[in-house]
Amino acid sequence: MAPLIFNNCLQEMTKKRTLELNSYLQNQMPQPNGSNYQTVDRKLNQVYQNTMGTLAASRQSQLKIAQRTWIVFRDASSKFESSLSNGDKQLSLIRMTEQRTKDLVDFSQQSR
Repeated sequence: MAPLIFNNCLQEMTKKRTLELNSYLQNQMPQPNGSNYQTVDRKLNQVYQNTMGTLAASRQSQLKIAQRTWIVFRDASSKFESSLSNGDKQLSLIRMTEQRTKDLVDFSQQSR
């Protein structure tokens, strides 16, 4: 069961990332819903804590590693995205944080 979930997650993330990269190539950056990074970051942290509370200890460890890795990815990707559009890095951070929050909510619902 776990490999199937992993493969589905990997496929979904690859699909999302491919859509984002195609947007970059067409110079059509997706716009975030929110306008304040601190607000969306607080929401992400709340959802993360709620998700952690629903997981067994071994899965909490895995999510913690994934989240730390995602933060490194988010920062590098936002820097790259803002360089392509000569845009505001904050918009990219907000958009990616909103997406990660949605992903964690989806994950939390699937793991029940």
